[in-house]
Amino acid sequence: MRRFFLTGFERLLNILTLLAILAVAGLAGWTAYQAQGETEPLLRALVILLGGLLAVFSVAGCAYLAIGMHDNSRRMIALLERGGGRAPLRATRDDAPRPAPQPDLDMAADDLPPEEPAPAPVPPATRPVFSTRAMPRPQPAEPAAQRAPAEPAPPQPVAKPRTPRLVADRRPPR
Repeated sequence: MRRFFLTGFERLLNILTLLAILAVAGLAGWTAYQAQGETEPLLRALVILLGGLLAVFSVAGCAYLAIGMHDNSRRMIALLERGGGRAPLRATRDDAPRPAPQPDLDMAADDLPPEEPAPAPVPPATRPVFSTRAMPRPQPAEPAAQRAPAEPAPPQPVAKPRTPRLVADRRPPR
């Protein structure tokens, strides 16, 4: 039943599109006939013809597009319900050994000039993420580790670190 209504709507749309094209052409023709040789009404008739055809094709095109989308969706749903419609993929490689490819006798390897290896690619220069103002200063090398004393030291109050923090540069990019 659904298919009946869709095909009926498509046929009705065909007829209405043709009638609309004929109506636009008739209105443009009537305007041109009433012009009686004057330029302005003839230009008006041309605008009516072009604008009317553009409007008819736009509306009819959108309607045909909607019908096509509905039809494609319906076919895709039916295909997915059938399970794809194709047999599952199978490996086609057999276990039998194949002969090794034969070298091309037209161009022997001895005739080729020796190739030098390509130089290694040079990494592109990169800008540091942070400016020098925000970079931490290098710290002196730490002394060798010493043994811990027998008695633990009394706990010291935790204070904010005095080392510079790594902060993103807030200047806008150039």
